[in-house]
Amino acid sequence: MGDEFIAESLDSPLAKHFLTILSEGKKYQEASERCEDNQQGGCVEMKLLPTIVAGLAVVIGIVWILQGAGLLGGSFMTGRTEWFWIGIVTALAGCVAFLWLRRPGR
Repeated sequence: MGDEFIAESLDSPLAKHFLTILSEGKKYQEASERCEDNQQGGCVEMKLLPTIVAGLAVVIGIVWILQGAGLLGGSFMTGRTEWFWIGIVTALAGCVAFLWLRRPGR
């Protein structure tokens, strides 16, 4: 009776779905291990979007610094000291994020 129950349970849609999830997790883990083994090439890591966001933060921060310092006109931010400091914080945050993304072993 026990073996029949196990055999019937494995044929159920829920059991098949569970086994599919387990096999996909194993495939992901194997791919991740291959990426860790092959740090020099061949593996594409999903860092592109965060790197773009960090780069944009640096660029926007620099624009705000220039506007706050009065060196770049054409905005309500021109010549306002608070935008100078906001720009510094934004640019530094972008630099820190970029460096954090580039650290080895990530």
